[in-house]
Amino acid sequence: MDNLIPAVPTRVAQLAAGFSQPEPIRRGSLYERRMKCGQAACACQDDPKAAHGPYFTLTQKVRGKTRSRYIPPQQAPLVRQQIESGRQFRERLEAYWDACERWADEQLEAIEMAARRQALRLAAQALEQRLNADTRDPVGAELPCPCGANGQYHGRHTKTLESVWGPLQLERAYYPCAPCQSGFCPPDQDLKLELFSLTPGVLRLTGSAAARLSFEESSGLLRELAGVEVSPKQVGRAAEVLGAEIAVDERQHVGGIGEAAPTMYLGMEGTGVPMRSEEIADRAGKQADGSAN
Repeated sequence: MDNLIPAVPTRVAQLAAGFSQPEPIRRGSLYERRMKCGQAACACQDDPKAAHGPYFTLTQKVRGKTRSRYIPPQQAPLVRQQIESGRQFRERLEAYWDACERWADEQLEAIEMAARRQALRLAAQALEQRLNADTRDPVGAELPCPCGANGQYHGRHTKTLESVWGPLQLERAYYPCAPCQSGFCPPDQDLKLELFSLTPGVLRLTGSAAARLSFEESSGLLRELAGVEVSPKQVGRAAEVLGAEIAVDERQHVGGIGEAAPTMYLGMEGTGVPMRSEEIADRAGKQADGSAN
Protein backbone atom coordinates (compact mmCIF):
# COMPACT_ATOMS: atom_id res chain seq x y z
CA MET A 1 0.00 0.00 0.00
CA ASP A 2 2.96 2.32 0.47
CA ASN A 3 3.37 2.69 -3.27
CA LEU A 4 -0.17 4.10 -3.44
CA ILE A 5 0.74 7.13 -1.33
CA PRO A 6 0.88 10.15 -3.66
CA ALA A 7 4.21 11.97 -3.83
CA VAL A 8 4.67 14.82 -1.37
CA PRO A 9 2.75 17.76 -2.86
CA THR A 10 4.78 20.86 -3.61
CA ARG A 11 2.60 22.94 -1.28
CA VAL A 12 3.20 20.56 1.64
CA ALA A 13 6.96 20.59 1.05
CA GLN A 14 7.01 24.39 0.87
CA LEU A 15 5.07 24.77 4.11
CA ALA A 16 7.19 22.15 5.89
CA ALA A 17 10.34 24.02 4.88
CA GLY A 18 8.98 27.06 6.70
CA PHE A 19 9.33 25.24 10.02
CA SER A 20 13.04 24.57 9.55
CA GLN A 21 14.13 27.93 10.97
CA PRO A 22 13.29 28.09 14.73
CA GLU A 23 12.55 31.48 16.27
CA PRO A 24 11.17 32.74 19.59
CA ILE A 25 7.39 33.08 19.49
CA ARG A 26 4.71 34.00 22.00
CA ARG A 27 1.00 33.51 22.49
CA GLY A 28 -1.23 36.21 23.87
CA SER A 29 -1.73 39.94 23.43
CA LEU A 30 0.23 43.01 24.47
CA TYR A 31 -1.83 45.86 25.93
CA GLU A 32 -0.67 49.43 26.32
CA ARG A 33 -2.19 51.72 28.97
CA ARG A 34 -1.73 55.23 30.36
CA MET A 35 -2.95 56.02 33.86
CA LYS A 36 -3.72 58.85 36.23
CA CYS A 37 -1.75 59.04 39.42
CA GLY A 38 -3.14 59.66 42.92
CA GLN A 39 -1.85 63.24 43.32
CA ALA A 40 -4.64 65.80 43.09
CA ALA A 41 -2.32 68.55 41.88
CA CYS A 42 -0.93 66.48 38.96
CA ALA A 43 -1.82 67.62 35.43
CA CYS A 44 -2.96 64.09 34.57
CA GLN A 45 -6.13 64.68 36.58
CA ASP A 46 -7.49 67.14 34.00
CA ASP A 47 -5.49 66.48 30.84
CA PRO A 48 -5.70 62.95 29.33
CA LYS A 49 -2.54 63.65 27.32
CA ALA A 50 -0.64 64.10 30.57
CA ALA A 51 -1.48 60.57 31.79
CA HIS A 52 1.49 58.56 33.02
CA GLY A 53 2.91 55.70 31.00
CA PRO A 54 2.88 53.86 28.73
CA TYR A 55 2.54 50.70 30.77
CA PHE A 56 2.57 47.37 28.93
CA THR A 57 0.83 44.15 29.97
CA LEU A 58 1.22 40.75 28.33
CA THR A 59 -2.00 38.74 28.67
CA GLN A 60 -2.04 35.00 27.94
CA LYS A 61 -4.43 32.12 28.52
CA VAL A 62 -2.59 29.21 30.16
CA ARG A 63 -4.45 25.94 30.85
CA GLY A 64 -7.78 27.71 30.69
CA LYS A 65 -6.74 30.58 32.96
CA THR A 66 -5.93 34.14 31.96
CA ARG A 67 -2.60 35.40 33.22
CA SER A 68 -1.04 38.83 32.88
CA ARG A 69 2.47 40.11 33.45
CA TYR A 70 4.08 43.51 33.31
CA ILE A 71 6.43 44.23 30.41
CA PRO A 72 8.96 47.06 30.69
CA PRO A 73 8.56 49.67 27.91
CA GLN A 74 12.00 48.94 26.47
CA GLN A 75 11.04 45.27 25.99
CA ALA A 76 7.63 45.98 24.46
CA PRO A 77 8.84 46.13 20.80
CA LEU A 78 10.55 42.73 21.13
CA VAL A 79 7.50 41.14 22.78
CA ARG A 80 5.26 42.59 20.07
CA GLN A 81 7.55 41.06 17.44
CA GLN A 82 7.45 37.68 19.22
CA ILE A 83 3.65 37.78 19.33
CA GLU A 84 3.50 38.61 15.62
CA SER A 85 5.88 35.70 14.90
CA GLY A 86 3.57 33.44 16.90
CA ARG A 87 0.55 34.61 14.89
CA GLN A 88 2.38 33.88 11.63
CA PHE A 89 3.42 30.47 12.97
CA ARG A 90 -0.20 29.59 13.72
CA GLU A 91 -1.21 30.65 10.20
CA ARG A 92 1.53 28.51 8.67
CA LEU A 93 0.60 25.60 10.90
CA GLU A 94 -3.09 25.86 9.95
CA ALA A 95 -2.17 26.04 6.27
CA TYR A 96 0.08 23.00 6.77
CA TRP A 97 -2.78 21.09 8.38
CA ASP A 98 -5.09 21.95 5.47
CA ALA A 99 -2.51 20.93 2.87
CA CYS A 100 -1.76 17.64 4.66
CA GLU A 101 -5.45 16.80 4.97
CA ARG A 102 -5.88 17.34 1.23
CA TRP A 103 -2.85 15.08 0.76
CA ALA A 104 -4.50 12.47 3.02
CA ASP A 105 -7.68 12.65 0.92
CA GLU A 106 -5.58 12.12 -2.20
CA GLN A 107 -4.09 9.01 -0.58
CA LEU A 108 -7.56 7.59 0.11
CA GLU A 109 -8.61 8.43 -3.44
CA ALA A 110 -5.48 6.75 -4.81
CA ILE A 111 -6.33 3.55 -2.92
CA GLU A 112 -9.94 3.64 -4.13
CA MET A 113 -8.94 4.29 -7.72
CA ALA A 114 -6.28 1.54 -7.64
CA ALA A 115 -8.87 -0.94 -6.36
CA ARG A 116 -11.30 0.21 -9.04
CA ARG A 117 -8.70 -0.14 -11.79
CA GLN A 118 -7.80 -3.64 -10.60
CA ALA A 119 -11.44 -4.71 -10.52
CA LEU A 120 -12.03 -3.29 -14.00
CA ARG A 121 -8.85 -4.93 -15.29
CA LEU A 122 -10.03 -8.34 -14.05
CA ALA A 123 -13.46 -7.78 -15.59
CA ALA A 124 -11.86 -6.74 -18.88
CA GLN A 125 -9.69 -9.85 -18.93
CA ALA A 126 -12.69 -12.08 -18.24
CA LEU A 127 -14.73 -10.41 -20.98
CA GLU A 128 -11.82 -10.54 -23.41
CA GLN A 129 -11.37 -14.27 -22.86
CA ARG A 130 -15.10 -14.87 -23.26
CA LEU A 131 -15.34 -12.91 -26.51
CA ASN A 132 -12.23 -14.41 -28.05
CA ALA A 133 -13.35 -17.92 -27.13
CA ASP A 134 -16.39 -17.41 -29.38
CA THR A 135 -15.17 -18.00 -32.94
CA ARG A 136 -18.61 -18.27 -34.50
CA ASP A 137 -18.23 -15.07 -36.52
CA PRO A 138 -18.51 -15.83 -40.27
CA VAL A 139 -15.51 -17.90 -41.24
CA GLY A 140 -15.07 -19.28 -44.69
CA ALA A 141 -12.52 -19.44 -47.46
CA GLU A 142 -13.94 -16.20 -48.89
CA LEU A 143 -16.66 -13.67 -48.22
CA PRO A 144 -18.16 -10.89 -50.35
CA CYS A 145 -16.36 -7.57 -49.99
CA PRO A 146 -18.35 -4.29 -50.05
CA CYS A 147 -16.58 -3.49 -53.33
CA GLY A 148 -18.29 -6.44 -54.99
CA ALA A 149 -15.27 -8.76 -55.14
CA ASN A 150 -14.49 -11.55 -52.68
CA GLY A 151 -12.12 -11.29 -49.73
CA GLN A 152 -9.96 -14.28 -48.83
CA TYR A 153 -9.79 -15.51 -45.24
CA HIS A 154 -6.45 -14.60 -43.68
CA GLY A 155 -6.69 -15.72 -40.07
CA ARG A 156 -7.88 -13.75 -37.07
CA HIS A 157 -6.68 -10.21 -36.47
CA THR A 158 -6.62 -8.38 -33.18
CA LYS A 159 -8.12 -4.94 -32.61
CA THR A 160 -7.76 -2.90 -29.41
CA LEU A 161 -11.05 -1.52 -28.16
CA GLU A 162 -11.80 0.95 -25.39
CA SER A 163 -14.54 -0.53 -23.21
CA VAL A 164 -16.18 0.56 -19.96
CA TRP A 165 -13.85 -1.96 -18.27
CA GLY A 166 -10.74 -0.68 -20.02
CA PRO A 167 -8.83 -1.77 -23.14
CA LEU A 168 -9.84 -5.07 -24.75
CA GLN A 169 -8.00 -7.14 -27.37
CA LEU A 170 -10.71 -8.51 -29.67
CA GLU A 171 -9.87 -11.17 -32.24
CA ARG A 172 -11.96 -11.30 -35.44
CA ALA A 173 -11.83 -13.15 -38.72
CA TYR A 174 -10.03 -11.00 -41.29
CA TYR A 175 -10.62 -10.96 -45.06
CA PRO A 176 -8.24 -8.93 -47.23
CA CYS A 177 -9.57 -8.02 -50.65
CA ALA A 178 -6.98 -7.87 -53.45
CA PRO A 179 -9.06 -5.90 -56.02
CA CYS A 180 -9.80 -2.95 -53.68
CA GLN A 181 -6.61 -3.46 -51.65
CA SER A 182 -8.43 -3.27 -48.34
CA GLY A 183 -9.66 -5.72 -45.74
CA PHE A 184 -12.68 -6.24 -43.55
CA CYS A 185 -13.82 -8.16 -40.47
CA PRO A 186 -17.48 -9.27 -40.56
CA PRO A 187 -18.32 -8.41 -36.91
CA ASP A 188 -16.97 -4.87 -37.23
CA GLN A 189 -19.98 -3.55 -39.12
CA ASP A 190 -22.48 -4.70 -36.49
CA LEU A 191 -20.40 -3.23 -33.66
CA LYS A 192 -19.50 -0.02 -35.56
CA LEU A 193 -15.85 -0.98 -35.20
CA GLU A 194 -15.21 0.13 -38.77
CA LEU A 195 -15.52 3.73 -37.58
CA PHE A 196 -14.44 3.59 -33.94
CA SER A 197 -12.30 1.64 -31.54
CA LEU A 198 -15.03 2.03 -28.94
CA THR A 199 -17.42 -0.57 -27.63
CA PRO A 200 -21.16 0.20 -27.84
CA GLY A 201 -21.22 1.06 -24.13
CA VAL A 202 -18.40 3.61 -24.43
CA LEU A 203 -19.93 4.97 -27.63
CA ARG A 204 -23.17 5.64 -25.80
CA LEU A 205 -21.35 7.38 -22.94
CA THR A 206 -19.43 9.45 -25.48
CA GLY A 207 -22.60 10.51 -27.28
CA SER A 208 -24.30 11.51 -24.02
CA ALA A 209 -21.31 13.61 -22.94
CA ALA A 210 -20.86 15.24 -26.36
CA ALA A 211 -24.54 16.28 -26.37
CA ARG A 212 -23.91 18.44 -23.31
CA LEU A 213 -20.27 19.50 -23.37
CA SER A 214 -17.49 20.42 -25.76
CA PHE A 215 -15.40 17.61 -27.21
CA GLU A 216 -12.45 18.55 -24.99
CA GLU A 217 -14.62 18.65 -21.86
CA SER A 218 -16.34 15.39 -22.81
CA SER A 219 -12.98 13.64 -23.15
CA GLY A 220 -11.93 14.84 -19.69
CA LEU A 221 -15.26 13.91 -18.11
CA LEU A 222 -15.15 10.38 -19.52
CA ARG A 223 -11.62 9.94 -18.18
CA GLU A 224 -12.50 11.30 -14.74
CA LEU A 225 -15.85 9.61 -14.15
CA ALA A 226 -15.72 6.45 -16.25
CA GLY A 227 -11.97 5.88 -16.45
CA VAL A 228 -12.07 5.47 -20.23
CA GLU A 229 -9.70 7.15 -22.66
CA VAL A 230 -11.55 8.80 -25.54
CA SER A 231 -9.65 11.59 -27.26
CA PRO A 232 -11.42 14.85 -28.19
CA LYS A 233 -10.99 13.88 -31.85
CA GLN A 234 -12.76 10.55 -31.23
CA VAL A 235 -15.53 12.35 -29.35
CA GLY A 236 -16.05 14.67 -32.33
CA ARG A 237 -16.10 11.80 -34.81
CA ALA A 238 -18.59 9.86 -32.66
CA ALA A 239 -20.83 12.91 -32.27
CA GLU A 240 -20.84 13.48 -36.03
CA VAL A 241 -21.78 9.88 -36.85
CA LEU A 242 -24.37 9.59 -34.09
CA GLY A 243 -25.87 12.93 -35.10
CA ALA A 244 -26.26 11.74 -38.69
CA GLU A 245 -27.97 8.55 -37.47
CA ILE A 246 -30.36 10.58 -35.30
CA ALA A 247 -31.22 12.82 -38.25
CA VAL A 248 -32.04 9.77 -40.41
CA ASP A 249 -34.16 8.28 -37.62
CA GLU A 250 -36.10 11.53 -37.21
CA ARG A 251 -36.83 11.73 -40.92
CA GLN A 252 -38.15 8.17 -40.82
CA HIS A 253 -40.34 8.54 -37.75
CA VAL A 254 -41.32 12.20 -37.69
CA GLY A 255 -43.33 12.31 -40.88
CA GLY A 256 -46.84 12.80 -42.14
CA ILE A 257 -47.21 16.33 -40.82
CA GLY A 258 -47.89 17.73 -44.29
CA GLU A 259 -46.61 20.95 -45.73
CA ALA A 260 -45.97 23.90 -43.45
CA ALA A 261 -48.66 26.58 -43.45
CA PRO A 262 -47.68 29.62 -45.54
CA THR A 263 -48.81 32.00 -42.78
CA MET A 264 -48.88 31.44 -39.04
CA TYR A 265 -50.35 33.72 -36.37
CA LEU A 266 -49.21 34.15 -32.80
CA GLY A 267 -51.67 35.31 -30.15
CA MET A 268 -50.68 36.84 -26.81
CA GLU A 269 -52.69 37.79 -23.72
CA GLY A 270 -51.45 41.19 -22.56
CA THR A 271 -53.57 41.63 -19.44
CA GLY A 272 -51.39 42.28 -16.40
CA VAL A 273 -48.27 43.08 -18.40
CA PRO A 274 -46.36 45.90 -16.60
CA MET A 275 -46.50 49.24 -18.43
CA ARG A 276 -45.11 52.70 -17.86
CA SER A 277 -47.02 54.78 -15.33
CA GLU A 278 -47.73 57.65 -17.74
CA GLU A 279 -49.46 55.26 -20.16
CA ILE A 280 -51.98 53.95 -17.60
CA ALA A 281 -52.74 57.16 -15.72
CA ASP A 282 -56.48 57.59 -15.04
CA ARG A 283 -57.24 54.11 -16.35
CA ALA A 284 -59.30 51.54 -14.52
CA GLY A 285 -57.36 48.51 -13.35
CA LYS A 286 -57.23 45.52 -11.03
CA GLN A 287 -55.67 47.20 -7.99
CA ALA A 288 -57.59 47.34 -4.71
CA ASP A 289 -58.39 51.02 -5.27
CA GLY A 290 -59.53 50.39 -8.84
CA SER A 291 -56.49 51.94 -10.47
CA ALA A 292 -54.20 50.31 -13.02
CA ASN A 293 -50.99 51.09 -11.14
